[in-house]
Parts: sequence; structure tokens; C-alpha cells
Amino acid sequence: MEYLTTAELSERWKSTSLRIGILCVDGRIEDAIRKGKTWYCQ
Repeated sequence: MEYLTTAELSERWKSTSLRIGILCVDGRIEDAIRKGKTWYCQ
């Protein structure tokens, strides 16, 4: 499985990386993991 950073996912979803990060924190994106300061999403 391929994990994308919030910046990469924001380009696909036409949103901001900040918004994607908020969705990760809220648990709205399943299988999101955090390594250091970076979120990785599937």
C-alpha cells in the first residue's frame, strides 16, 4: 500500500495540506499514521 503525505493528498483532493492534517487528527482519514511532524495517509 502506498502512503501519501498531506501535501500530496491535498493536490489530489484539491484542498490544503492543513485541512488534510486536521482530518487526520480528527480520525476522519482511516489508516493515517504520523511519523515525527508528518502525517501519512492511504
